[in-house]
Amino acid sequence: MHGHSQGETWGLAIGKDGNVFTTADDNQILKFNPKTTKVEAEGIVNTERGRKHRIGGASTLSTLPPNQHSRAVATNKAGHVIVGTNDGEVHVRTVSDMNTNVFSEKLSKEWIEVIKYSPDEKRCAVGSHDNNIYILAVDGTNYSLEGTLKAHNSFITNMDWSRDSRYIQSNCGAYELLFFDV
Repeated sequence: MHGHSQGETWGLAIGKDGNVFTTADDNQILKFNPKTTKVEAEGIVNTERGRKHRIGGASTLSTLPPNQHSRAVATNKAGHVIVGTNDGEVHVRTVSDMNTNVFSEKLSKEWIEVIKYSPDEKRCAVGSHDNNIYILAVDGTNYSLEGTLKAHNSFITNMDWSRDSRYIQSNCGAYELLFFDV
């Protein structure tokens, strides 16, 4: 058996091949094949230990620091896996090598709650506990912060892109349903 071992499992994404990607408070990214019921690949969220937990941060049962916890994961057809951490960073990896960063950036002072690629995969939306949605431009293996959507009164709980990749519909902890023209 192989799986997540410490704290809670939070992130789950289905890849283009049907494989399942999970992240948790144990500093691991796992690629699970549901047909063979085996972990086929794994990666480390962050090799460097960060600072200890602070009061008011994301709750966890893990003894690891927040930069080694992850709450959100997403994949795209180009073979990237993006992970959001409890200290507001995002890390982009390739499915073939989940231990090497393609892109990393600290977007928020709060933890990342949800991540979604647009249907055309030219953007990636990152919802944070700081009430903002960060839009990353995606050009092949190049990622850059394109903008920030600031309108929610509470932390982002979920979001979806429109089919044409132009609009985002999002929910927050205050039960707001907002729409953005990206």
